[in-house]
Amino acid sequence: MRVYTSHRRPGEPPLLVREGFSWLGAIFGWLWFLAHAAWIPAVLDLALAVLVWRLGAWLRSPWPGVGLFLLQGFFARDLWCWSLARRGFEPGPVVAAEDEETAFARLMTEPAA
Repeated sequence: MRVYTSHRRPGEPPLLVREGFSWLGAIFGWLWFLAHAAWIPAVLDLALAVLVWRLGAWLRSPWPGVGLFLLQGFFARDLWCWSLARRGFEPGPVVAAEDEETAFARLMTEPAA
């Protein structure tokens, strides 16, 4: 079972965001944020990536990069939700389902609590 948060803007269908670790967010970092139109997190993540890259080269250690990888994975979806809220989306109900299609169908058919 996966957990999805819904985000709604008046006059548009809801957008579902899966909760949990994001492997693509961890691997691609600022590019993942750009793909999801999260501009502020993308710029901040790019600046942090450059800083961590320079720090890792100075320390001759991979650990700053590993730490950034984990931070990106754990917080990617939260920062995406924050960016959605800045663009006028309001958080809706949380839905648990096997996949995104089932979650969307459940969200659209069940009455709000």
